[in-house]
Amino acid sequence: MSAHGASATATRRKRSNSPAACRPRRRCSSATSAYIRLILNLSDREMLAQFCQTTLGTLLDYDQRQNADLIKTLEAFFNCHGNLSQTAEQLIVHRNTLLYRMNRINEIASIDLDRPETRLALHLALTIRRLLSLS
Repeated sequence: MSAHGASATATRRKRSNSPAACRPRRRCSSATSAYIRLILNLSDREMLAQFCQTTLGTLLDYDQRQNADLIKTLEAFFNCHGNLSQTAEQLIVHRNTLLYRMNRINEIASIDLDRPETRLALHLALTIRRLLSLS
């Protein structure tokens, strides 16, 4: 590999590991835009809000009572595709602080973030919450 090729590869690698790499992108994949369209086409906003409350309620209440950032932590976690190092970097916290927060999320919400269906429900609830606040 040439020096230029190695340099370009290193730059791409550095860029993909940067906090900016896990920020929400403006363009959505077709799968993402499909489920967002599905959510937006559901006419029962009350049901969507209830889903958010059921899924996120304990964390929202905790954040409000304790002036904590657990919802913000979850949003960053999903924006970084579950990569803990990138999430810690994006939140500008030590990785151990992030691990503590993730454990608190599991404890407070009585969930297991290692389960795919739990992650799906949380990610969906966060997306619905954001979309409902925009409409």
